[in-house]
Parts: sequence; structure tokens; C-alpha cells
Amino acid sequence: PMRWRAALPAAVGPRVAKSAVADVLSSDALVVALAGVVHLDLHAGCNVTDELLLRLPASLRTLIVQGCSSLTARARFTHLTSLTSLDCGSILHHIRSRVAVAGLPPSLEELTIRSGTFGRTQARMPLAHLSRLRVLRASWSDLGADTLASLQPGLVELDVSRCKSLTAAAAASFAHLRTLQKLRAASSGLDDATLATLPPSLVYLDTRSCHDFTPAAVLPPLPALRVLDVSMTKVGDALVASLPAGLEELHITQCRDVTAGATLDHVPALRALYSMGTALAPAVVAECRARGCAAPAAGELRGHTSNVTALAVLADGRLASGDEGGEVRLWDAAAG
Repeated sequence: PMRWRAALPAAVGPRVAKSAVADVLSSDALVVALAGVVHLDLHAGCNVTDELLLRLPASLRTLIVQGCSSLTARARFTHLTSLTSLDCGSILHHIRSRVAVAGLPPSLEELTIRSGTFGRTQARMPLAHLSRLRVLRASWSDLGADTLASLQPGLVELDVSRCKSLTAAAAASFAHLRTLQKLRAASSGLDDATLATLPPSLVYLDTRSCHDFTPAAVLPPLPALRVLDVSMTKVGDALVASLPAGLEELHITQCRDVTAGATLDHVPALRALYSMGTALAPAVVAECRARGCAAPAAGELRGHTSNVTALAVLADGRLASGDEGGEVRLWDAAAG
């Protein structure tokens, strides 16, 4: 660090290798060399401890400590008063014995806590003190209704993919997140009732594989929504009828409860439609294409006996496919 600091005095973002983290943060001289750094990536799997964490420079604005499993519940980031982005990765797993939520600095605007466990008593882990938080990525965690309720209304982006605790039975609600624009909730516990609490500010919504939806599910008024993915769910004609007029991109593949009676006349802004495996009437899809909407046709290439791992379009228009068994097949795409 002393050499790179001398050679690159304006450098603001080193990445410290796993094997060097302890040596760097244990040396007073090397810690001095980190002064002024605003972006620090401590390599995944590093052995930084609670004590070494306290030696990080207060100038930091971005810190990545994913995989640093030596941190405990005593770890604190609050001395990093300029920190706006923190990626804890999966180190919040079993949070009661790892990094405590109370140790997160109120300056945070972006927080990533994949695979975090907020504890069996959800209310013990509120995030209300993070009043500046704008982006929260908590996929694969057990973030529940009480933690969700503690989030500040200013949140803009939220990822709760595979968070199974966000159900109506737990009184989960997004209604208070009045500025939320992007919600990723694929394979989460969202159901018809939680869907109804979505705020009208949403621009992007991903609810793929949310298996608790029913054919009765409908969207609340979402005038700003431009991209929606409800693929591989049990939504039906009722949800299609509730699509906002301004929607531009719709993913509704493998939705077996949508019938040929569903129409898209009320979505004139639609520019991309993905409906493979869903029984929309051919005339409905044709009408979308007629007004400039891209709607890829469903099709299958049969013949391979192993998983297909490669596809390529040849200069003459034919399609080549290769499988993991080493077999290559040529297809006349124009003739189907």
C-alpha cells in the first residue's frame, strides 16, 4: 500500500487480497496509506475482525466486506460516518451472532445483505435508523413484515427475491414506500393481498415464480409501471385486465391460468410481450405486433438427447445448436 500510494496519490479505491487484509489493517503505517480512500473492497472470504474493522478510514463511502465471516455481533460500522454504500454479502447470516443491525451507520444510502437472517423476532431488527437508505438488496434473507414496515418511505429500489416471510398472513405491506420505483420479488412470499399494497410510484416489478398468487390476483393502480414480470405464476385474466395503460414490457410466460379470453387492447404502449406457454389468443398477439410490439413466437427444437448449451445463427440463416453430449444439429429456421 505504501508503494501504490506513492505512485498513485490520487487513487481512491483499492481492492485488498484476502491474504493481505489482516497485515494491512494491523500496520499503523499501512492504515495511514489508506487515508482518503473512498472505495474499499475487502476480498470475499477475508479474515477482517471486529477490531480491524475499526481501523478503516473515516473517508470511506463504499465498503465491500461480503464473505468476511470473522465479524461478530460486536462489529460496528458507525465510525464510518461518510459511508453511503455497504455490501455485507452473506455475513449477516445468523445475524444474532454476526454483524448487528444497530452497528450500521445512519449515513447509508445503499445496503446489500444477501442471505441475512434478521432473527426469529422480526421486530428486533428494525432498519428505521437508516433514514437515508434508498437501495436495499436483501435477497435470500428472511426479511419479514416488521423489518419491511421499518423501512423509510424514501426507498427507491428494493430486492426481496426469495424472501418467503412477506405474506399477507404476516401483515406485510409496501404501501408506506411511497417513492419505490423498482421492486424485485421473484420467488418470494408475495400473494394477492400483498400485491394490492404496492405503491403507485412503481416503474419496475418482478414477481416471477411467486407461487402464492391466484387467478383472482389484480394489480392496484400503478400508473408509472413500465416493466412487469409475472411469469410462472397462477395469475389469470383478472390480472391481465388490471394492467396499466402505460406498460411497455410484459413477461407473462408459463401462466397457465390466463385464457384465450384475455385481451391487451387496454395496453396501447406495450412494446415487448413475452407470453410463451401462456394461452393468449393468437389474434391478441397479432394485434400487438400490428401496433409495433415485439412478441417472440413460441417454438421448440426437438431432437437433442442432452441439454442444449449453445445456439448460433449462421450466415445463411440456419440455426446451429450444440448439446453437452457434443452433438451439433442444423435447423432451417425459415421453414420452422
